[in-house]
Amino acid sequence: MRYGRRAAPRRTPVVALVCALLMGPAPASAATFIDRLEAAHELIAERQYREARALLDNEVAPRARDPEQRALLLAAQGTTEAALQHDVKAVALVQRALELRRHLPQASRHRLRFLLGQLQLRAGDYAAAVDSLEAWLRATGRSTPEAHWLLASAYLLQGRLEAGAVHMEKGRAANGEPPEALQRLLLAGLLRAGRQTEAAALLGRLLERAPDNVDDWLRLAALRRELGAEDQALGILQTLHRRGVLTRESDFLALARQQLKRGVPYRAAELLEGALQDGRVAPTDANWLMLIGAWQQAREIEKARAAAGQAARERHHPQFTLLQAQLSLQLADWRSALSAADRLLARLATTDAGDDVGYGAAAQAVRGIALVRLGHLETARAALAIAVEDQGHAARARPWLDYVEQMIGLSGPRNE
Repeated sequence: MRYGRRAAPRRTPVVALVCALLMGPAPASAATFIDRLEAAHELIAERQYREARALLDNEVAPRARDPEQRALLLAAQGTTEAALQHDVKAVALVQRALELRRHLPQASRHRLRFLLGQLQLRAGDYAAAVDSLEAWLRATGRSTPEAHWLLASAYLLQGRLEAGAVHMEKGRAANGEPPEALQRLLLAGLLRAGRQTEAAALLGRLLERAPDNVDDWLRLAALRRELGAEDQALGILQTLHRRGVLTRESDFLALARQQLKRGVPYRAAELLEGALQDGRVAPTDANWLMLIGAWQQAREIEKARAAAGQAARERHHPQFTLLQAQLSLQLADWRSALSAADRLLARLATTDAGDDVGYGAAAQAVRGIALVRLGHLETARAALAIAVEDQGHAARARPWLDYVEQMIGLSGPRNE
């Protein structure tokens, strides 16, 4: 590419300061260096970074003879490499330029130190970025929002929460609003530090700017729960549900648990039942048990039994058949209770004893109570006698067995 001299070229501030440093008439070689450097700066200003790099390497660098010229060359090269995102190379060039800083105009020194801090932050060298940016603040005495945002980021990324928060406040004092990315960095630090109250307040400010951010609403609901504001957490989740923006299983389950905790089990049961039917919640044993429990809390025993029956058909776990039997007792449906207990015992008879886990004794207790209610005392006594042998069910079965034996004793044995 050929770089020709442009008509009436506009000199950049850096070049103008360099010219002021040169005492007396400049030699021809120096004039050529300045001319080529200015052309490179104009390319940088036009964002033609690759062309600027080629010009600096091929035409400006060979003409850099003295420390002033080398310092200006390194500064321009560092700026170009930074724009090309070649951060490691840019840092090395800027550091070399700053080693010659006494040969640079003051404005150039300040600009390079600020650029160095930005590059070090971008490269993950947070401690070095802090040093560079703090040095820039001391040297310039300027308090700009951008400088404070960069320093806040560098401190927060080192886990230095207090220092980061200080610079965020200084940035605000300089009439700035922290970038969202920086506020989220602070949010992460507050959460790690267990400072939920401050984190919740920050989330609230973020939501004022972006009220459609569902993830932030869910985080805020979780924080409200942790802080004991259960009603606020429930209100957030229910609003999101009404808006139809809950999509994850964990969100539906969180809402259901919150509804159960806050005493609205009917809503929880309706939510779970719909979510299980349309596949938004997986039909696991735990989720079916939550649904059954929700209907029980809502005193909708018939609905609880229906859910247990569906779970028994789909999951084939003995606990659901047992629940069917127990819920049938609550409904005074003695024959259904007896039928469910018999189905459970028949199933257990075909499985290993190790899989019983007390289900057999529980089924015998239900069976005995149902038989008592149906008037079959002798058969009931046999079932209840088995149940009382299990410590987990003895307390429930013993009063019924005592009653049966008393009744049999009064009336004498009878044919059933």
